[in-house]
Amino acid sequence: MKPKNELLTKDIKKLLFQIAIPSSIGMFFNTMYNVVDTFYIGQISTEAISALTYSFMIFFMILSISFGLTSAITAYVGGALGKHKRVMAQIYTSHGISLFMMSAFILTVLSFILLKDIFVLMGASGQVLEYALEYSYIILLGIFPMLVGLGANAVLVALGDTKSYRNILIIGFVLNLILDPLLIYGFYFVPAFGISGVAMATVFIQYTTLVYMLFKLYKTSLFELSTFFKSIPNIKVYKHLLKQAVPASINMFLSSLGSIITMYFVSMYGFKAVAAFGIGYRVEQIILLPMLGLNTAVISIVSNNFGAKNFDRIDEVIHKALKYGYIMSAVGVLLISSVW
Repeated sequence: MKPKNELLTKDIKKLLFQIAIPSSIGMFFNTMYNVVDTFYIGQISTEAISALTYSFMIFFMILSISFGLTSAITAYVGGALGKHKRVMAQIYTSHGISLFMMSAFILTVLSFILLKDIFVLMGASGQVLEYALEYSYIILLGIFPMLVGLGANAVLVALGDTKSYRNILIIGFVLNLILDPLLIYGFYFVPAFGISGVAMATVFIQYTTLVYMLFKLYKTSLFELSTFFKSIPNIKVYKHLLKQAVPASINMFLSSLGSIITMYFVSMYGFKAVAAFGIGYRVEQIILLPMLGLNTAVISIVSNNFGAKNFDRIDEVIHKALKYGYIMSAVGVLLISSVW
């Protein structure tokens, strides 16, 4: 008997909230994770906060490149599940994970080669540049677990599961609260690593997240590590995923490039301006969280119903999502205006 796919039958309004709320909560704790880093690094110096802002821009650019592939995996796996073709969903899952692995390797190598030049072009210099490099060279070791974990989450989203990622993001936030001060200042036999300690904590948490997400993915029966490395790559499947992924990735990449260009001009006013810009960027992120959660819900529901050819339900999703999106945007504008 085939498992029931409630994404094809359940009330759209309930589904949107059911998927969007856990996703938004998870993103909230992920943002708070960054706020914790900012708080503890701020205890070191303003230059250190500036360095963190430079590093965050690079990290955001890497994430933007992976954004399209995440959407593509969710779309194709969800479409296959909507057609009740589970074997096809397994194929897209394994090929999507392998694409993330290849992307992670390429981005890590390129980042190590180009990192210093990019920071200099952005306006980093002196102590800020030293801090940025010290922090970022360690953070780059977390690109692989971060991207592969996102790939696993993309499959779970196609199943309508946003709770798993929410749970590990909450756990990561708690771990970060403990590890940041421990590794920055040291404790008994643990040496003080300073700003490097914050990066070490992040890399450790990224690998913890990867193990958890792969475990949750394995439980879906859509992915098995034992058969993954024995499977034969299908070029046609890669083309499908890349055709869907590249336009979205370029769109997000250009957005992140715009932020980097902005950073260049902000840096002309000194490292304190860069630090302030970084803090403001995180405030903006918090306002965007509900809309990002709504976006996740829309991709999940639409992909499954597109596969099942339930076009009336897709129209309903779009209409309701646009309505909720307008409301969230208006509330966000009011909140930002009141804060400033």
